[in-house]
Amino acid sequence: MLALHGYDAYGLEVSSTAVDTAGAYAVIELAKPSAHNFSDYCSRDRYAEGEQGHAIFIAGDFFSRAWEAACCSDGESFAGFDLIYDYTVSQNPSLLQGYFLTAWPVLLCT
Repeated sequence: MLALHGYDAYGLEVSSTAVDTAGAYAVIELAKPSAHNFSDYCSRDRYAEGEQGHAIFIAGDFFSRAWEAACCSDGESFAGFDLIYDYTVSQNPSLLQGYFLTAWPVLLCT
């Protein structure tokens, strides 16, 4: 989990049940991280409790972009992300063009 290593991480899922399940799992892992979240390079011994980021899960359709508002505090506009990780689009190649047209403006290129 990226949040364990100090990053704010957002998860977007169409299923509200999956969002609830992921949120419950994140609460447990952030409180008492499992060994599989660490490697030899970044061991649990180097984990600083209280220095983790946030894990936020949102129910929404990636292609509609309506979910972006849930990523902002009141009065802020959506600024994008430094990293996008997705493994589902590769399962349906017909979605790739639409995916990249949607993902490109969401990804911060700094």
